[in-house]
Amino acid sequence: MRQLGYRKAYPKLPYASVLFGDDAAGTLAKARAIRAQGFRAAKFGWGPYGAGSAKDDADHVMAAREGLGPLMRNGRASAVVPARLKAIEGADSTFLWPQPE
Repeated sequence: MRQLGYRKAYPKLPYASVLFGDDAAGTLAKARAIRAQGFRAAKFGWGPYGAGSAKDDADHVMAAREGLGPLMRNGRASAVVPARLKAIEGADSTFLWPQPE
């Protein structure tokens, strides 16, 4: 039997999907709540990310990392991304760039 076009089913990791908090403390609270619900992964949408300084954004990422654990970041084409990459490298996370269409 084929599963979704593949010969076998591969394990999936369910994840929570939320926006970053209004500030780093809000992001930390969201990440802790997600972890408390049993999730090991989360997608933090942009929300206020990119609207403030690169330091503000780095604080959001570090708060998410502290509350949830290892992070996986998903990049998108945006003018704010290059200025923030260096600021968030210390989060020990994996960065996924979208595939070109």
